[in-house]
Amino acid sequence: MKLDKRILIVIVYVVLFLEIFWFTPFQIKKFIYLFSEVGRLRKNIVQFSSQKNYQQNLLSRKKEISREIIELKSKIIAPQDVSVLQAYLSRKAKENRLDIEEISPNSPQEYKITSQGKFLALPVDIILEADFHSLARFFGDLEKGDYFLAPKEMEVIGAKPYHRVNLELYALIKEGRW
Repeated sequence: MKLDKRILIVIVYVVLFLEIFWFTPFQIKKFIYLFSEVGRLRKNIVQFSSQKNYQQNLLSRKKEISREIIELKSKIIAPQDVSVLQAYLSRKAKENRLDIEEISPNSPQEYKITSQGKFLALPVDIILEADFHSLARFFGDLEKGDYFLAPKEMEVIGAKPYHRVNLELYALIKEGRW
């Protein structure tokens, strides 16, 4: 029986030896490989989620830009809408307590040719009477208003209580269709 115990102890030592020097390194290599694969997959998931967020941000920004383009296109006057522009200017002047004597559009001048089409600058001469505060509110309304309008030249002739103002505005016109 004593021999059997020695053989059993030798067998246990051999098994431990094989476990420590033969099987364990392979298992460690497998674990290292698995951990590296988990790390790679985790990195890919994080990358995918950030790309998904980036794409969602791009899509929402694209929608915002599309709305802005539509809004900007609506601010450009068609050649046949010059009378609408005159009515708009008259209404804004009335809202700001300006007394308009005359609104006269002149002939359009070529402004720019782009891939979107040909754009013209329409000079509009306005003669009005106003105080400075009303005139400033009028300019603020035009800047935030429905059309692209830019003051080109202004002459103020002082008189009390109102000043006579000769104003030249430029409106943006697009020839043809979008």
